[in-house]
Amino acid sequence: MEILIYTLIVFILLSCAFKLSQWGWTARIVFGALLAAFVVWSEQYAVQQSKTQLADYLANVTALQNMAVIVTIDSVFCFGYAFCHFQDMYAAGQKCKWWLTILKWYPSLLMFPVTFYAFTQTLFVAVGVDFSTTTWAFAAACLVGLPLIAEGCKWLVPEQDGRVEMQLLSGCFVCILGLVSTQSGKMVYKVQDTKTDWHMIAIAIGVFAVLFALGIVIDRIKYRLKK
Repeated sequence: MEILIYTLIVFILLSCAFKLSQWGWTARIVFGALLAAFVVWSEQYAVQQSKTQLADYLANVTALQNMAVIVTIDSVFCFGYAFCHFQDMYAAGQKCKWWLTILKWYPSLLMFPVTFYAFTQTLFVAVGVDFSTTTWAFAAACLVGLPLIAEGCKWLVPEQDGRVEMQLLSGCFVCILGLVSTQSGKMVYKVQDTKTDWHMIAIAIGVFAVLFALGIVIDRIKYRLKK
């Protein structure tokens, strides 16, 4: 389970870094400052954690369900931005809609729980070091390190399309690993013997065919109106 969590953290960091690599230095530093401020604020809660409490949290069904929701939301924003980018919705000279702006400037909501988890692990390792010293050192690492990692991603993949592709691939791994790791092992599913409902299947196929045909008709009408 720990290997799965660490792998998920790596892909979350990569996805966020490739997204930040498409921003300027000012926006990167602002997001790094937000994470640094979050670290300083969360010190009062991080010092109270223990390895047993974190293990219990990762085994809690309600907590895992909430984390799965966050993973889903983060993946939707990641996929939405990538698809809009490849459809040239962010082309120069084209006016961006408000939801396109949100997709463009959304970094990663998962970075906050990842930062908290990494911060608590750092406190466990830094035995005998003052909590305030560890907190400010970790906050400084977030402030400086994350923008530098983003710049390193930009240096490795100079083309923006390539960085968007890497972000999309990382987001796919985050979505899959996130949903797998947040699945509780205590859930038991009982297989029930049911007969195939051909009537409902026929209705579903009919609804799909009608909507598919309607979409084609509407698309052709729009095309003719544009011409």
